[in-house]
Amino acid sequence: MRTTLWLLCLATTGCANLLGIDDGIPRTDAAAADVSAADVFSPLHCGDTTCNFAALESCCAADDGGAQACASATTDCPGLYIPCDRSSQCEQDPDAGPIVCCADYDVTEAGVVATGVSCVPASDCNAASDRFPLCGGPGGAADCPADASCGTSTFSLPSFQVCLGGGVL
Repeated sequence: MRTTLWLLCLATTGCANLLGIDDGIPRTDAAAADVSAADVFSPLHCGDTTCNFAALESCCAADDGGAQACASATTDCPGLYIPCDRSSQCEQDPDAGPIVCCADYDVTEAGVVATGVSCVPASDCNAASDRFPLCGGPGGAADCPADASCGTSTFSLPSFQVCLGGGVL
């Protein structure tokens, strides 16, 4: 019986599939288990470093506006959680219209302070809602309203690209 199975395996090209063995030969059929997906890197700006958005990393900024560090989905962020820096990192919802990466803010004696970052419908990301869009990455200016431009924040979200002008900030 063993000899018959062994000869059958040698006579077929799918021996590794039959035995569940990874033989190092990439398969192109849908049933193959050993085809590996290409590694994808999607940059997410985070202070002096770059997080990998595709690996579910986000940025965590210290409450005092200080150090920014990458955080994984399992890392606790004691400060400002920044899950995106551009609209292309937001899941789009055809029923809600365009979704943008948007920061909530408060105006304090010290100036404009970001209090949160999330993906929201573009129609909800404006000064009237105490929000402004982030516009990092290539083509980020397209995330800004027509009368605003993409520039580097110096106070509310230091070093992040945000939409400036046009009643946004």
